[in-house]
Amino acid sequence: MILRRLSMLLVLLGASTPAWAEDDFVAQVRHEFAGELFPMDKLAPGYERPDSPVPSLAIGDFLTDDETLQNWHFAIGDLLRRRIQYVPTVRLTMPSAYYTALDAGVDRDFYDPVLATPAHFNGLRRAMGIENILTGTVTREGDALQIEAQLVDSRKGEELANSSWRVTDETLPAALIDISSWVYDELGVELTESQRAYLEDTSTLTPEAVQAYLENYIDLNMSDLVVRQELLAELREAHPTLAMFQLYELHAKSFPTNLREARENLEISNRSREAFPGHAGVALESYRSLEVTALEDYELERRLNGLRDLVVANPNDPMIMINYANAWGEQGDIHEGISVALEIVERWPDNYRGWWTLGWLVSRHAWQVRGETLWAEVPEPNRKTFRLMSFLSDQIIDKALRMNNKNGGLWVMKLSGIGSNGGYSSKLMTTFDTAAEVAPTHEPIYATALNFSQNKWGGNAAARRHIIETAEANNPNAAWPSFMRSVHQADFEGLEGLADALKDEAQVRGILENPLFWKGLFGLIVLIVIVASNLSMRRARRAMGAGPDGTDNYNRGWNDKPVTGRELTQEEMLERVRRQNQSPNRY
Repeated sequence: MILRRLSMLLVLLGASTPAWAEDDFVAQVRHEFAGELFPMDKLAPGYERPDSPVPSLAIGDFLTDDETLQNWHFAIGDLLRRRIQYVPTVRLTMPSAYYTALDAGVDRDFYDPVLATPAHFNGLRRAMGIENILTGTVTREGDALQIEAQLVDSRKGEELANSSWRVTDETLPAALIDISSWVYDELGVELTESQRAYLEDTSTLTPEAVQAYLENYIDLNMSDLVVRQELLAELREAHPTLAMFQLYELHAKSFPTNLREARENLEISNRSREAFPGHAGVALESYRSLEVTALEDYELERRLNGLRDLVVANPNDPMIMINYANAWGEQGDIHEGISVALEIVERWPDNYRGWWTLGWLVSRHAWQVRGETLWAEVPEPNRKTFRLMSFLSDQIIDKALRMNNKNGGLWVMKLSGIGSNGGYSSKLMTTFDTAAEVAPTHEPIYATALNFSQNKWGGNAAARRHIIETAEANNPNAAWPSFMRSVHQADFEGLEGLADALKDEAQVRGILENPLFWKGLFGLIVLIVIVASNLSMRRARRAMGAGPDGTDNYNRGWNDKPVTGRELTQEEMLERVRRQNQSPNRY
C-alpha cells in the first residue's frame, strides 16, 4: 500500500510538466489525510470564503534623489501600508508589511529601495500573485514636498493610475489618508461607512506622531535592540494613538531567548491588544511574536481563539490565516493545521507562503509518525509513512522555491529535510551551493549545512571548509563567518581536519578507484593487525603478571570504567534537529 502511494507521487512528479499542478498537490494531501481533515466552518465558525478573488496590492518605497528626504523615502510607504492594510475587514489581499522585500525575492541592503523596478514587480507577482503595486516619488519644492503616487500593473509594469499631493509637515497626515482612499477607489473596492470613517480618522495620525516616526525611522530599524526599546517606550508614551510604534515594539520582542523574556513578551502582547482594540495588525503581531513553549494551556487556547477571530473578521488576509495554521501545528494539532493550510493554497495558489506552510505541516506530521525514539526502534509501517510524508513535504517545498527561490527560510527547510533523512550527501552540498548563490546573506543556510556536514552525519572537513569559505566570500563585511571559522578552526589546521582533507583529496584524484591502492592498503592492514595483536598480548601479560609457575593464570577481568566522550548517534542528532525546527513564516 505504501509503495503504491509512493509510486503515485513519483508518477505525478515525472508527468509531462516539470512541476505538480496545484490541484495535484491538494488532491494528494487530501488523499493521504482522508477522513482526518476538518471543514473550515468547524475550525473558524462564521468564516465565509468570498465568491470571487479580491484585488491584491503591495506598497513599495517612494523614490527620491534628495538625501535629506531619505527617511521620507522609506517611511511614507510604511505609513501607507499600515493605513491601507488594516482597515477593519480589509477588502484587499496584501503581503506581510514587514517583509515585502523578502516576499518579492529581493536580497537587499536596508537602504535599497523595494518594489521600485520591473524586476521587483515581477518577483512579487511570481511569489505572491500580487497584481497591483503602489509606488511613487517624493521631491522637495521650497518649503513643501511633492508626493507623486502611482498604481502599477505588476505583470506588465504599466501604470494604471497616478496622482500627486503637495504637502507640508502639517498637511502630510491628511495627504496620507487621502492617498489611502484614492488607492481603494482606483482598485474599485467599495468601503462601508464605518470602514471609510476608520480610514479617514485623523486622531490616529497626527502631524506630531508622523514627524516623530520620520525623524526616528533609521534608529527604529538600525539601532541596537536595547536602544530601540528605550526609544520605543518614549515614542509610545508621547504618541499613544499611532499603532506603528506598538507594532515596532511587538516586532522587536519576537523570539525571546529565555523564559523571563518570553513572559515579558506575553505581557506586552496582552497590553498592546488592550491599547488598540479592533486593530488587526496589532492583534496579529501580538500573537505571532509569542514563544509557544513558554505558554500555559489556557494561554495557548487564548492565542488560538484570537487568531481564529481574526480569520473570521479578515477573510481576505492570507498572513492571518497562515499564522492560524501555524498555531495549530506548533501545538501539535497537525490535522487541524493542514485543514487550514489547504484552504489557504486553494484560495491563494500563487502565494508561496501558503505552500511553505503546507509543506512544513506535512513534515511535522511525518515526525509525529516517526516519534522520538531511535530509528532502529521505529516500527516498519511508521518508517514507510515517515519516508512518504517526508517526500511529499519535500516536493511541496520545491514548489514554493520555484515561486520564490530567494527566500532563505525555504532553503533552510530544504537542507534540513535532506540532512534529517540522509545525513551528509552530495545532494546536500549541491543544494547548499544553490542556496548560497541565490540567498547569499542568509546565515541559517550556512549554519544548517555546517551541521549536516559534521563527521557524525557522514560529513568531512573539506565540506565544512567549503561552506565557511563561501560564507566569507559572500559576506565580507559580516562578523558571523569569522565566528564559524573560529568554531571549526580544526578543519583548517587540526589533525582531524587534515585526515578528512586527505581522504577528500584521494577521492578527487581517483586514488580510491585504483586497484593497486586497495592491494597495498590490504597488505598494510594485515601488517597493522599482526603488530597490534603482538603488542596487545605483551601489554596483557605485563598488566596481569605471571603466575607462580610462570604462566599467565591470573584472570583479572575487564576494565569496568564507563565509556566517556561518546558522540551522539545519527538518530540522536535527528531528534535534536526535530526539536530545533521552527515554524515557517515567523519572520
